[in-house]
Amino acid sequence: MNAAPYSGAAFKRSAAQFLAGKLASGLLAFVILLCLVRLLAVRDYAAYVTLVAGLELGFMVATLGLPWMAARYLPEYRLHATGAVLSRFVTQLLLRLTGALLAIALLGLLTAERWTAAMHISVYLNAARLYLLVLVFDGLGRHLRDNLLGALLQQGVAQLSLVVRQFVLLSVLGGFALAGQVRLINAVTAELLASVIGTALAATGLLRYLHSHRDLAGEADWKQPAWHEMWRTARHMYFSQMITLVYSPQVFVLMIRRLLGIEATAVFGFLRSLYDQVARYLPATLLFSLVRPK
Repeated sequence: MNAAPYSGAAFKRSAAQFLAGKLASGLLAFVILLCLVRLLAVRDYAAYVTLVAGLELGFMVATLGLPWMAARYLPEYRLHATGAVLSRFVTQLLLRLTGALLAIALLGLLTAERWTAAMHISVYLNAARLYLLVLVFDGLGRHLRDNLLGALLQQGVAQLSLVVRQFVLLSVLGGFALAGQVRLINAVTAELLASVIGTALAATGLLRYLHSHRDLAGEADWKQPAWHEMWRTARHMYFSQMITLVYSPQVFVLMIRRLLGIEATAVFGFLRSLYDQVARYLPATLLFSLVRPK
């Protein structure tokens, strides 16, 4: 067995890159949160919180259990498969997730007038439609960083992609602020640009990794897992995740928007973002994606 990809030295290097990247991206995320709260009007910020909650729900529905499939089987492919087989498996995962994200985005586009009216944000219809592109690009970027690059212990490029995304978002928001025009559509445009750049950087890093390992010999006696077996793993985890969505904070945000109005949504959204910042850096949460491939 080729244990080098997950050796102690590789794990330590990945851990150092992971922690440095998380520190930088966490600081940037906190500054971005404060900027959005300060620059956007209450009505715009409440609508932004609603769109973010919808994006997170859409992304979780579109995963189809593929992140768990990648977490379980991608390290096995890296250890035992040839370079060509490894690349093909990664490509299949990406194509399936991209197709699911596009399907959710298309459904959201076709029903945009209905769900914006239900959430009382019809006045932001154009921003909501544009945010569906953020769903596609940011969802793909998360999958590349957290599930593919993370499973391959490539935290250097994964964290660089995240830091660049946050930095671009903050910079573009700053540019809009200097121009004196920070509205919801500007914030969505900034996030879309940042997501595209961050995702492109992560994709480039993954392509370079696969290219550099194209000559992997693999193990002759290793048998690829059958897709029905891998889908069984994904299906169980996906079903469990769908159950948790029923009582998720994202659903709670949408309920508050629907029932309690603008001010309650803005306040709850801000407090929830602060909570997420803290919870994301608790040891069990912070180190889970790092330890799981090992």
